[in-house]
Amino acid sequence: MTGIAEAIAAHQAGDLARAERLYRKLIAAKCDLFHANHYLGVLRLQCGHPEEAKQFIGRALKIDPKDDNAHYHYGMALSALKHHEDALSSFEQAIALNSKNASAHNNRGVTLLALKRHKEASPAFDAAIALDSLFVEAHYNRGNALRELRLFGLALLSYDQALGLKPDFPASGWFWRGVTLAVLNRDSEAVACYDKAIAGQPDLAEAYFCKALVKLSLGDYAEGWRLYEWRWKMAENAPRVSRFEQQAWRDDADLSGKTLLSYAEHGFGDTIQFVRYLDFFKDRNCRVMLAVHNALAPLLRENGIEVIACDDRILPVETFPPFDHHCSLIDMPLAFGTTLDTVPASTPYLAAPRDKIATWGALLGERTMPRIGLAWSGNPEHPHDVSRSIRLDTLLPILVDRCEWFSLQKLVRDHDSDALRASPLRDVSQRLNDFADTAALISQLDVVIAVDTSIAHLAGALGKPVWIVLPFHPDFRWLRDRSDSPWYPTAKLFRQTTEGAWADVFEQIASELERTISTRSP
Repeated sequence: MTGIAEAIAAHQAGDLARAERLYRKLIAAKCDLFHANHYLGVLRLQCGHPEEAKQFIGRALKIDPKDDNAHYHYGMALSALKHHEDALSSFEQAIALNSKNASAHNNRGVTLLALKRHKEASPAFDAAIALDSLFVEAHYNRGNALRELRLFGLALLSYDQALGLKPDFPASGWFWRGVTLAVLNRDSEAVACYDKAIAGQPDLAEAYFCKALVKLSLGDYAEGWRLYEWRWKMAENAPRVSRFEQQAWRDDADLSGKTLLSYAEHGFGDTIQFVRYLDFFKDRNCRVMLAVHNALAPLLRENGIEVIACDDRILPVETFPPFDHHCSLIDMPLAFGTTLDTVPASTPYLAAPRDKIATWGALLGERTMPRIGLAWSGNPEHPHDVSRSIRLDTLLPILVDRCEWFSLQKLVRDHDSDALRASPLRDVSQRLNDFADTAALISQLDVVIAVDTSIAHLAGALGKPVWIVLPFHPDFRWLRDRSDSPWYPTAKLFRQTTEGAWADVFEQIASELERTISTRSP
């Protein structure tokens, strides 16, 4: 056996070092050998060198631009380099040359998922499965596409097909099946899937973290907060973990005479919810600094908190005053052993600046009817925004004229602009420069109605009656099947009973509003 056949045999036998030597020897003798360039590129891709793979396979394609497998492998190299648009073109070239290339259809779908073109991705996987009904990865990938399209029942069927064909499928199969079950509030089944994923990959931090979210949703705070620590081992958090030289604090060190740096880990709502824990340090003879978003800094300073204002989540630690330990605000419940029975629920724990309250009082004038604040959408970049934010036009029927309505939105989306102008809501967004302004406005209101966003947390922290509108699968902090919250005694929760269906929720709010109007004097 000599030449290209010998190289391919070594490659197929897994002797990559020998195969590479043979491929390179052939290319050195005659550089325009299609198979030697093509398969050397495939080999370099297997070895984790996609840029080299791209060069060799690209050279092969110049020799024979009509080979569908070469276009397919070129797309794989481009995908590894995250050149998704170019990769998509390569997979489509492969399919144009050979419509029965199931792998090209499958990876076209994977690339469309990477480009967030989810509706187009699902048919690509269908095409791959039509060519090969036993194509396990295509069934799994179709599940991912259907999950992104919020077709959760169909996604589960695809995951089940993949796992049925290959029970030892990588841990990701069980993990994403668990994620899908969790979104359907099928909690025990979700936990079982996460456990299977962990059994297959004991260091799969995402599975521990998602299991934590289920446990916290069910009120199992003892295990939930402990598992929540696994987020620090997730790749996306690595830059934030590595920046600290000081020891993390979990109530395992005496802070007397020392300085603790706490910091906002996620968004505004999380910060407002967990900043209450800083009160626990008042009797510990220590200094506590809080690194927090610029927009929250004035309000928190007003409430006696030593604030370092910054908007970068990857904190510039070297610019801070010296400190001895650090602790994220969201790690405080674990540090203090919080259970459902010991949630520090005394409110208000924040207050608006008095001068701003006076300013709003003068601006609004005499109260002639109940004043209601409304926040109907949150951060559009939030991963669950599609389920928790609401279009304003769907809410207009509950905005009865026996109340004075105020928009608490700082950001109004384009599709809500016309509805806002046509509504009875007073748009005061130009006066809401930061959360201190918003807190002062809320202090003048009777009720706040909000989706799950920072406004809901702010109203709760201020001790203001707040009606929180929740999707079918809400964030863990709102627990399950409750109309109240252990975190905010003044909150009432209005939950979807069916995924995506708001009509029943709006009816409940309208009824509650009618009761409020009839019992509350202006």
